[in-house]
Amino acid sequence: MSPFGQLVDLCKDRHVYIQTHDFPDPDAIGSAFGLQRLLEHYHISSTLCYDGRIYKLSASKMLDAFQIQMLPYEQLRPQMQERDYVICVDSQKNS
Repeated sequence: MSPFGQLVDLCKDRHVYIQTHDFPDPDAIGSAFGLQRLLEHYHISSTLCYDGRIYKLSASKMLDAFQIQMLPYEQLRPQMQERDYVICVDSQKNS
């Protein structure tokens, strides 16, 4: 089985949070959104999230133009459950 197939099997019947690096820019948002759409194809629900703030005007415009819902981690933390998974995209180790 391919690594992606393994990821799909692992995420089935779970909610997935796809988290970018702090202060996401358009490439982080695009990576997260692409993964979200791909998981959606396999009937895996996910939520895009980030820590920090969205500072870049281009990132804000991208979210608006493509109607991408991306929420701050602090807003989501109360609803997260132990069995949920977090996948980090466009991020650095230990940050």
